[in-house]
Amino acid sequence: MLHTARLGLVPLGAGHFEPLAAMYGDAEVIRFLEPAPLDRGEAWRRLAMHVGHWALGGYGNFACIEKTSGAFVGRCGPWFPEGWPALEIGYSFQREFWGRGFASEAARACARYAYGVLQAPGVISLVHPDNLRRSVWPNGAGRRSSGKWLCAGFRCESFFGRNTDPFPLSH
Repeated sequence: MLHTARLGLVPLGAGHFEPLAAMYGDAEVIRFLEPAPLDRGEAWRRLAMHVGHWALGGYGNFACIEKTSGAFVGRCGPWFPEGWPALEIGYSFQREFWGRGFASEAARACARYAYGVLQAPGVISLVHPDNLRRSVWPNGAGRRSSGKWLCAGFRCESFFGRNTDPFPLSH
């Protein structure tokens, strides 16, 4: 488990299915991740994929739980599925928690985990070009474009950060 000032991060599991399915079914949340909102069956398969990543790799996405309310606010974590260009810190948050800094807070904790526990030399963030303004990887602060990729049917820009970059470690 990881902790931030406002969040507890625990490995995604079956107990997170209902809020995860609601999040994946929200067209606004999912629009930069998938061509369409996910139905409950596809949301279950995504959860199984995340749980499987933990089983196969020993790490993966965390459920981000708000400490004060116990609410599931989203998911965030390192993963490196087959075909991905590098270890990515991926994330998705329920819309009612947008604009509060939870994504940045969780991504920083997950980057520290990737560097400290997983000993990753660097991490990427794949961002849909129309979603760059909401990316947790700010301009500067070590963010460098490292190419364009096709992910889940979308063209994405890849941003690379090293474990010496100020964004993941010092904010």
